[in-house]
Amino acid sequence: MKSTTQHFFPKRPTALGASALIGALMVAACGGGGGGDAVDTGIDNSIAQPVVSAHVKSILTVEGKQFKDSNGNGQLDKYEDWRRSVDQRVDDLVSKMTTEEKVGMMLIDTLNSDTGGSVSQTAFNFINTQKMNRFIFRNVVSATPIAGQVTPEQAAKFTNAVQEMTEATRLGIPAVFKSNARNHYEKDPRFGISEAAGAFTEFPKEAGLASASLGAGDMSLMKNFATVMGDEWKSIGLRGMYGYMADLSTEPRWYRVHETFTEDADLNANIMKTLVETLQGTTVKDGTSVNLNSAVALTLKHFPGGGPQEGGFDPHYAHGKNQVYPGGNFAYHLKPFMAALNAGVSSIMPYYGVPINVTYEGVTYDQVGFAFSKQVITDLLRGKLGFKGYVNSDTGIINDRAWGLEKKTVPERVAAALNGGTETLSGFNVNKTIMDLVKAGLVSETRVTEAAKRLLKEQFQLGLFENPYVDSSKAAGIIGNDKNRAVGMEIQRKSIALLQNQDMGTGTKALPLKAGAKVYTMGLAKADAEKYGYTVTDGEALVGVFGLALRVTTTRSSGLKCPTTTWCLVPRRG
Repeated sequence: MKSTTQHFFPKRPTALGASALIGALMVAACGGGGGGDAVDTGIDNSIAQPVVSAHVKSILTVEGKQFKDSNGNGQLDKYEDWRRSVDQRVDDLVSKMTTEEKVGMMLIDTLNSDTGGSVSQTAFNFINTQKMNRFIFRNVVSATPIAGQVTPEQAAKFTNAVQEMTEATRLGIPAVFKSNARNHYEKDPRFGISEAAGAFTEFPKEAGLASASLGAGDMSLMKNFATVMGDEWKSIGLRGMYGYMADLSTEPRWYRVHETFTEDADLNANIMKTLVETLQGTTVKDGTSVNLNSAVALTLKHFPGGGPQEGGFDPHYAHGKNQVYPGGNFAYHLKPFMAALNAGVSSIMPYYGVPINVTYEGVTYDQVGFAFSKQVITDLLRGKLGFKGYVNSDTGIINDRAWGLEKKTVPERVAAALNGGTETLSGFNVNKTIMDLVKAGLVSETRVTEAAKRLLKEQFQLGLFENPYVDSSKAAGIIGNDKNRAVGMEIQRKSIALLQNQDMGTGTKALPLKAGAKVYTMGLAKADAEKYGYTVTDGEALVGVFGLALRVTTTRSSGLKCPTTTWCLVPRRG
């Protein structure tokens, strides 16, 4: 396996076999594939030469410029020509794809590194058999990894190795790796919901970022956060994100409220706009703002606003599937999403929830999960709101959380999602299921082609067809470096809102805490407080043993001896 990286114009072409060189000369002689002296108006020669890197295929030199020969035919095809528009390249590539290859675009599932950054057998199945090129990376990245974890360098080597595998396929379509949020203090990360920060720079949770931004009076700190995050992700080949959550924290009982920024739709709209512009770009072209300089392409979630669940339950579970918008504020929940759409967000993720008695602008939505709903995805998101990117389902809608379609078969659920407007199915990896639906006429070839075009656009915009690789030796020096951690600490400090600082009766205030002070914590890992020398009582552990923690405002409430305005434990009854 050869490795060739070309930066601009080398004096001599490298990694070119005789047939490739002849093909390059033929292309150069006829002006990029046109007949005779015809001028190809589809070529924009004002575009600067990008870095072109090939580890498996050859690099063509045409008219003094370099191009990757992604399909290995020794000729410069339109989809390989970075001087052409994204739409031209997409159309050309899709015309060369088999139905099976197009279907593979519509699948995305977890693909983690094995020990030390090695590639598992799962990758061979996903890439070579299922024809997949979108993956979710969930390994914890740590400077001192334990089982199941990798170092930054190992993570980068892993994504590079997978990119080599996809480059070796018939058409050389590059991979896109996505992840959930990683750059936050996360006391209790849950699989499929959030990731531990590990070696990544830690910032406050989303509400802390919003708090710091309110204190600053602008979005400068949010931009600083996103800039650090983007640099760190890009260093290991993470170019897509399942995030951020545009959901509003209107239901405090909802488990995932800790991942929301605010209950204020207007503030959240400003935050979403800032994140899209910082991580993707400020200019919308070809429907989104993703471009060669984008750090990370976002998949904003959970359309049309997760959280307003019945009873505050979560639709990861059947008992929480009903999404009721108890205040009747469906339009209010749409505001942050509309801001992101206007900023050119690349992808949208619908939530698992089922709308119960929800009517918006005269339309009462069918009671099926949002990812299956043509009314929500095609009519509202694309039709009324004008979304131009692709729709990425939440993980597990086919096998585990097909709310509203529980009695349907797996193929019926897949058909409902794809025909409803969802382009890629998260947590699903069986190419044959969709192929069988196409052969049976239950999903049209036209729909599959449409989805493939929408999905490919992001890979072209990010420049992955030219260079999907990263320098693994630099990853450890970027992720969690001193400069980035200083930015994180600044925002951590500015995120704190002091509610009260009582006089202790000795002429001194409770804060700042004295060395060896006794501290009661909730929402903070006990060990994280103990390392500063405090004696810590973990309130959440006590809740789990004794009962529910409730705020009381009297010295004696129902016979309980509690200090004024503090936390008390109320024993469970019955």
